Amino acid sequence: MAHSLSKRTPAGEKRINKMEDTQQKDLRKEIRHLEKRLADANALIDTLQTVLRRAKNVIEPGTADYDYVFTQSARWCIEAKI
Repeated sequence: MAHSLSKRTPAGEKRINKMEDTQQKDLRKEIRHLEKRLADANALIDTLQTVLRRAKNVIEPGTADYDYVFTQSARWCIEAKI
C-alpha cells in the first residue's frame, strides 16, 4: 500500500500544528533574547558616550592625556547616533 503525502490525517495535522507552535515559540524566545541584547548594547553605548563626554570636559585640550584619550575613534564614538 502506497503512502500518499497529500492525505493528511487529523493526528498528522495535530503533530504539524504542535511542531509549528513549538517553532514559533522558539522564534519568539530568540527574538526576545536578541531584543534584550540590543537594549543592553544601546545602554552600554550611551554610558560610554556619557563617560567620554565627561572626560572631554575634564581633560584639558592640547595635553598628552587629551590626545591619548581622544583619538579619532573616540571622537567618532562620541558623535555616533545609534
